[in-house]
Amino acid sequence: MSSTLDSSSLGEGILKIVTQLGQLLKVDWCILRPFRSNSLLRQTIIYPSLNLTQDNNTEISLKTQLLEQTIWETQKIEIISCVSIALAQENSPQQQQKVEAYQKMGIGASLLVPLILDEKLIAVLGLHHCRPCYSWSEDEILLTTILIEQITLAISQAQAYEEVRNLAHREALINTITAAIRASLDPEVIFKAITYQLGQGLGIDGCALSLWTKTDEFVQCVGLYDRHEVKVDPLPQSIVPIAQNRVLQKLLSTMMPVIFEDMDKYPDMNQFDLPLRQKTQALLIVPLIVDGEIIGSISLRQVDRPRHWLSSEIKLAQAVASQAAIAVQQARLYDKTKQQAEQLRQSEQRVKQLNRYLTESV
Repeated sequence: MSSTLDSSSLGEGILKIVTQLGQLLKVDWCILRPFRSNSLLRQTIIYPSLNLTQDNNTEISLKTQLLEQTIWETQKIEIISCVSIALAQENSPQQQQKVEAYQKMGIGASLLVPLILDEKLIAVLGLHHCRPCYSWSEDEILLTTILIEQITLAISQAQAYEEVRNLAHREALINTITAAIRASLDPEVIFKAITYQLGQGLGIDGCALSLWTKTDEFVQCVGLYDRHEVKVDPLPQSIVPIAQNRVLQKLLSTMMPVIFEDMDKYPDMNQFDLPLRQKTQALLIVPLIVDGEIIGSISLRQVDRPRHWLSSEIKLAQAVASQAAIAVQQARLYDKTKQQAEQLRQSEQRVKQLNRYLTESV
């Protein structure tokens, strides 16, 4: 496989390997199930494809769930010649679900081979025979392990390519934001540019930049990008005190990004006060830190569906937050300079008035 793989070509390549293995060994099912969410391999690959059958969507979903239950996390090759004997002593509810899945799919023998990358379990490949028992040969086991090594190499190459591409994208976006900060001294223009560029760059529904400290009562939204609105005016303001905001309190206690991939799983966090006018399904919030203290935050939101926040996206948000913190300091220095200039101008006016009065008096 080429070393310049994107996620789509990676999936197609792995599907071909799984299909060839299933056909070569003449098994009834060949399944590759991922077990690491931040890997490029995110969906279960099944041969033969369930989408090619006459089943409706409900039946396809049910069969997929059953087949996934026949594959579990393991760090070693597991050879099961007779499922009915090997799993007969399983008593826990989770193990019982596994047994029922095997029975409903009519699977009698299995071979499970782990896929390990960087000493971490990425996925498990399972081969199934729908017969009462089957004796797996050494050649079948050897061939399966060789193909697993090919899949591992393909994923490793694709991840390396993705890291390089994400790094280039991150650098380009940071350069764009840095240029926007340098191009203006107006805080409103700067904060709008930061949220717009970050929101557009990550393809999210909303991005908000808020200023606040642990001693403030409310957060102040100073920049907002909303994909569903061309212009957000006026900027929405917080109505939930910071002291009662559990998300911001978690941010204060950890000083690290707070990540929610599906807010429905965290009902106690759903009271988070949102600048956007729609319910948020996924949330990533990173702090703006100056001299070890939080002075604000950037929140990224996905409205319509859960979202797995990639490590590259989190790093990008943190890098932008660092730039935003510099922009906040720059804006405050600009305001202070303006105030001092105004005070100086007023002082000069008073001196001129005094000189005029003295001249007239003389």
